[in-house]
Amino acid sequence: MRHFASVSAGVLLLSSLVACGDQSSTATPEIDAWLQGQIDTVDSLPESHGMMSARETAGAPYREGEGIRIDYADSHEVRTISFSCFGSGSMHLRLDLEKVGGAQGFDGDSYECDDSPHELDLSSMDLGDVNAVEGQGYGASESGAWSVVVEATPE
Repeated sequence: MRHFASVSAGVLLLSSLVACGDQSSTATPEIDAWLQGQIDTVDSLPESHGMMSARETAGAPYREGEGIRIDYADSHEVRTISFSCFGSGSMHLRLDLEKVGGAQGFDGDSYECDDSPHELDLSSMDLGDVNAVEGQGYGASESGAWSVVVEATPE
């Protein structure tokens, strides 16, 4: 499973290759092209915005501690977070926002991939003083990939 996270303008660039399950079901030219398009968006993001993406196997459950993470050197205020997934199926998303003095979790409903991107309704969360954002797509109805774009500004 390939994981990618980035915050533009040199704040953070993290890329790792992690072996998880059967790669053949998530390594297709279509998925690879979609993921590359998502990764290419990093170049157009303003400073302090970031994205994370990964391949996902159909039916894979949420795996605590295995999300992709964006760490900020200083506290940021999250403005918006959008979620996209590849294919005609659906997928769930788990987000954790680490803040000074604690963390907040967001576990959304199932999102239809062909309606991507989805701007997440985070109105019930305090989005200030965020030090890190961790995300994980899971529960996909078909093998594919996902990405999250985080729009944030330094505080």
